[in-house]
Amino acid sequence: MPLPVYDVQVIENATPDEHTYNPLHDSSMRQSFDGDDVWAQFDKLAITAAERGWHIHEHAQRDSTAARMLDIAERINKVHPMKDLRWTIAHCDLISRQSIERAKKLGMTLAIHNKTAKPSVDDRDSPPVSWMEESGIVWGLGSDSTVVSTINPFHSL
Repeated sequence: MPLPVYDVQVIENATPDEHTYNPLHDSSMRQSFDGDDVWAQFDKLAITAAERGWHIHEHAQRDSTAARMLDIAERINKVHPMKDLRWTIAHCDLISRQSIERAKKLGMTLAIHNKTAKPSVDDRDSPPVSWMEESGIVWGLGSDSTVVSTINPFHSL
């Protein structure tokens, strides 16, 4: 199968880690306004990853970001089952119960990162670890230590 043709700028912004498409980046500390053009590029990359069986471990601190990623994953899931791809939503600071359930239904996993543990938001924990545990979704701890600290993740866990 030939590789899809993308604009050079898109490929320069694609990474195999927590930011599949670099312009798509949210924060729990401010509202994100990623336009449809950014989401369209992420969608293309997600489809390509699914076609090739690649894992995506994607950064989503806000529920609005997680929900939009889940919209894309639900559509892709019809052809490429997420349970086989083992895609992960990372950080999950402000993820909702509904998004947790949607991710669980797809067979996706959640990864929470230590640097995002914050005081309660809207009278709930951030990230909502108890909701994840209660839902039965596969979730785990992660670390941005190689980005924000030493290379040893145990220094920041």
